Amino acid sequence: MDKVAIVILNWNGRKMMEQYLPSVIAHSQGATIYVADNASTDDSLEWLHIYNNKVKNAILFPKSFWVIAYVSHAVAPFRKE
Repeated sequence: MDKVAIVILNWNGRKMMEQYLPSVIAHSQGATIYVADNASTDDSLEWLHIYNNKVKNAILFPKSFWVIAYVSHAVAPFRKE
């Protein structure tokens, strides 16, 4: 069986997650969903707790990275599998 991981990159994207995350969850049974947060200053992380039983893992970056570094750090754990 193939392993599937969905990594959602977030920076102050609560409104977008609010709009799209329920659909991602509904259409991704069997996948592990990760949210990689790039030091958001909105209430994204607080809002994400609503989905803590569906989004099991959050990757939190304490400071803001440039996009390429952010993506590279976010997907690094999955390169080993």
